[in-house]
Amino acid sequence: MHGGERPEDVVPPQGTRAEGRALELPGPPQPVPPWGPVPPYGTAGPEPQPDFDHADPAAYYRALRAKYGPVAPVLLHREVPAWLVLGYREVHYVAGNPELFGRDPRRWHAWDRLPPNWPLLADIAHTPSVRFTEGAEHRRRAGAIADVLAEVDQFELRQRSEQAADAAVDRFAGAGRADLMADYAEVVPLQVMAGLLGLRGHETADLVRDTAAPHAPYPGRPPAADPGPGDPDTGGHRTSATGPYGSYRPAEPAPGSRPPGAGPFAPDPDTGGHRTGGGPSAGGRPYETDAAAARVRALVQTLVDRARREPARGGPDLPALLLAHPAELTDEEIVHDLLTIFAAGRRPTADWIGNTLRLMLTDERFALTLSGGRHSVGQALNEVLWNEPPTQNIIGRWATRDTELGGRRIARGDCLVLSLAAANADPHISHGTGPGALVHNQAHLAFSHGPHRCPAPAPALAETIATAALEVLLDRLPDLALPTPAPPLPWRQSLWQRAPTTLPAVFTAP
Repeated sequence: MHGGERPEDVVPPQGTRAEGRALELPGPPQPVPPWGPVPPYGTAGPEPQPDFDHADPAAYYRALRAKYGPVAPVLLHREVPAWLVLGYREVHYVAGNPELFGRDPRRWHAWDRLPPNWPLLADIAHTPSVRFTEGAEHRRRAGAIADVLAEVDQFELRQRSEQAADAAVDRFAGAGRADLMADYAEVVPLQVMAGLLGLRGHETADLVRDTAAPHAPYPGRPPAADPGPGDPDTGGHRTSATGPYGSYRPAEPAPGSRPPGAGPFAPDPDTGGHRTGGGPSAGGRPYETDAAAARVRALVQTLVDRARREPARGGPDLPALLLAHPAELTDEEIVHDLLTIFAAGRRPTADWIGNTLRLMLTDERFALTLSGGRHSVGQALNEVLWNEPPTQNIIGRWATRDTELGGRRIARGDCLVLSLAAANADPHISHGTGPGALVHNQAHLAFSHGPHRCPAPAPALAETIATAALEVLLDRLPDLALPTPAPPLPWRQSLWQRAPTTLPAVFTAP
């Protein structure tokens, strides 16, 4: 590439005096200051580096935007150059132009520069997921998913969601206190999605057990480490490889191929993704979590096999609907796509519920007044999609040819990370939003944009689940409040997903 600044242009080679000048933040992406080593404190030198604070990520995005504009050079996990797209118009443009910014990671030119244990291998290595399809194949796969989700009756879904919410409240109501993330926000979407998948009672219990495993800290991961992206485009299909990547550098996608060294696929039960085994020493997850992931994939395969044997079971059974779809999906495609549906329906919805509960418990605009009035649940849900979207950043667009974006020259094969959170806060579109300023505006990018956004029925289904969960909780426990004195409410240590790690609440036991 000739002219302009690319990420590689500002990354110092290993062993130089400038090595290590990128910011040491808890996870990807990392800014790459192009001005060289920072001089000792108190001496004249470059302006301060932006600092990332999980309590206020918007400040970080503002600092990057002020320095670089709408597209910033970054390092992924302090090692691999990429572009962080901050501007609303730019994110909208990239997501809406798949011919120019493809979704298949095999387009990336950096495979030969990735260390074998690079943490994000698990999130970008190609799998047979709808997430990585393009063109006619994507229209076939995503179209089938959209059609199947459109078959879900929203009145039945509302009833199913209320039943799951009531059951969750019943389990802790007598105690007078609860952690609304672990005991409620995490529980309701999982139960609803289990029903849509056609799981039976004991199978749902197994799914609850296996999807809880990834949340536990494991040996070798620093407390602040980022577990990696979940992706609303997505479902976050993941795979980690145990073999070398040095020779893998295709210029164009090779249908059906994947990086060498990738072992048998096993789904990440928290994201719907696919990882191979290998444990922490291979840059993967602990062995017990890999085992849980394999069990989830086996469970989904069981659902597909059962739906094929019993096609007339009736109801919104997603495996049966996908099997009957005229797209004629293979069993392997259906398993992958069900994992995507489950992950995209569960994790972002749980975080949406948790972020909304946090807002309603901490913002007096949503406090119950003596007259019984409060800002509506719908207002709170929409405000969260603007200001605290569950999915903050999406890794995964690759330029199909040399182009320009936001005043930057983007080379063919460059990786772009889409910052949905930064785009929502772009001053060019938000005009200095204050609390509640955009609660009625639906133009946020919380569900992404373009052909890889959440399929059309999915946001409405997620809203039905979230609204039912919030309304049931507030109806059942009207004096719900934070404990006194109010405890700290730390955010999840992730640059990809946004939610409280815990949300303690107290109330009068019925």
